[in-house]
Amino acid sequence: MKYSNKKSNIKITIFLICILVFVGGALFDFYSRIQQRILELQLDVDAEILLGNDIYMLIWKIIIAVILLCGIIVYYTNKEKKQYMHEIDEKKKSEKELKEKADRDYLTGLFNRRSGEEQVERFLEKEAENSEVCHAFIIMDLDNFKLLNDTFGHQIGDLALKEVADVLYRHFHAEDIIYRLGGDEFAVLMKNIPIHIIPKNMQVLLGKILKIYEQKDKAVTLSASVGIALWPAHGEKLKELYKKADYALYHVKKKGKASFEIYKEHQEGDI
Repeated sequence: MKYSNKKSNIKITIFLICILVFVGGALFDFYSRIQQRILELQLDVDAEILLGNDIYMLIWKIIIAVILLCGIIVYYTNKEKKQYMHEIDEKKKSEKELKEKADRDYLTGLFNRRSGEEQVERFLEKEAENSEVCHAFIIMDLDNFKLLNDTFGHQIGDLALKEVADVLYRHFHAEDIIYRLGGDEFAVLMKNIPIHIIPKNMQVLLGKILKIYEQKDKAVTLSASVGIALWPAHGEKLKELYKKADYALYHVKKKGKASFEIYKEHQEGDI
C-alpha cells in the first residue's frame, strides 16, 4: 500500500513537471517570436523593453501559478492519504477488539474455552519433537462455589470468579496459557516447568485462592482442587492431557478437596 501511494505521488510530480516544462517552453517560444516580430517591424527599443517586461511578468505569474497548483495537489494528496491510513488503522483496531472479545471470557477476561484449547493444541503441535522439556496441564475446580452462590447470591459468586481469575493471571507466567473452562472450572498449560517445581507452585497457588467470604453470621470458605497431567509423559494431545488431569482432579475431590494431584495410572481404576 505504501509503495502504491509513493508511486502515485511520483506520477503526479512528473505530470506537473511536464506541464511546467511545456508551459515554459511555449512561453519562451512565444517570446522569441515576439522579439523577431519587433525586429521585423523595427519598433523602438523602449517598446521592445516594455513588451519584453510584460512577457517576463506573464511567464513568472504562470510559473508561480503552476507551483501553487503543485502545492495544492500535493497537500490534498497527502491529506487523503493520511485520512485513508487513519481509516485503515481504525478498521484494524476495531477488528482486533472484536477478535479479542470473541476470544475472551466475558466475566473474567481470561481466554474462553474455545480460544484456550486452540492455543494449547497449536503449542503442543509445535512441541511434538521437543520431548526433552516438560509442560504441565492443570484443571482447577473451585470448592464450595455452589454453596457460595446459594448463600450470598450470584453477585458474590461472580466477584469470586473474577478474584480467582486475577490470582491465576498474576501467579502464572506470561507465556502460560490460562483460560476458563466454564462455571467454576479453569485450565492452565504451564510451559517448560521442571517436575520438582510443580508441588511448591501448586501449594502457593492454593494458598492464594483460599478465602473466607463472610456476611453477618454467615461464612463460606472458597478453596480449589487441582488435577495435573504432564506432557509428554501422560499424553501428547490436549484430549489425552485433559482426560488424565480430570482423573487426578476427581481423586483430589474424593480425598477431601483443597489440594492437588499429579496423575497416576491407578487413578483411572478408582472412578
